[in-house]
Amino acid sequence: MNTNYIIYLKAMQKSENTIKSYISHINEMLVIVNKKENEITYSDLLNWQSSLSSNAPSTINLKISAIKSYFKYLKKVGEINNNPAEDLEKVRNNEKVKQYVSSEDMKKIIEKMYTSQGKAIVSLIASTGMRYSEMASITLDQYYNAIHGDRSIVIIGKGNKERTIYVNSSSEKYIEEYLSKNYKNKKGTNKLFVSVDESSLRKSLILAATKANLPYAKNISPHWLRVFWATNAIENGIDLATIRDALGHADISTTSKYVKSCDNKIKNAMIQDFIFN
Repeated sequence: MNTNYIIYLKAMQKSENTIKSYISHINEMLVIVNKKENEITYSDLLNWQSSLSSNAPSTINLKISAIKSYFKYLKKVGEINNNPAEDLEKVRNNEKVKQYVSSEDMKKIIEKMYTSQGKAIVSLIASTGMRYSEMASITLDQYYNAIHGDRSIVIIGKGNKERTIYVNSSSEKYIEEYLSKNYKNKKGTNKLFVSVDESSLRKSLILAATKANLPYAKNISPHWLRVFWATNAIENGIDLATIRDALGHADISTTSKYVKSCDNKIKNAMIQDFIFN
């Protein structure tokens, strides 16, 4: 793979997770096709795409996005004359609407999580709507400063955009239980959560939801925790503009006028604690 492509992705302000994902998908394709980039044809890519049939449509489309991006870059820098991925089409994604997760269900999931770290992570994501990658980047210093201050933590989201989340008292309780068992009040610049990845969290969530006898257990994922927060925020009267800013969905350049006016609303939406009230 052309290593300068990584520099290009960074210049385009792609997140670290996106870059890792793209590299993985591209390298996987190159192994399967087994040709140099300037020798790869549209037919080769169609054969590669057909080999992905066992993957979910959303996963296939992510892989296609990575490949289209890569060959588009190669043509821009003159590495290839023709772009074989230009006409690749994403597959139809008839993804089912996610099952509504109630506050009662979320309590059950948290209580059935096997480890204190799992309970802390699920509680924090479900009460803030953070992405998994954003949660994984939080440091101990940020956490301690938050609970001894106004409970705010500035996180970096997609496109290196900053936004603020707030730690409520229930999440603090679970995090403190986790820290008492794992850090022994150790402070410093270490990450708040260690030795966990998104795949492991998904498996833990499925296991916890299964133990809780929830009908949608096998489909649950870390992203559901983010959806849970947004859904319950709406049901608790939080306006869409506030939810948009809290989840980091809007471009910072076009929504900066909402930032100051929404800070207190975002804080209230997280502090009021949908799970345990």
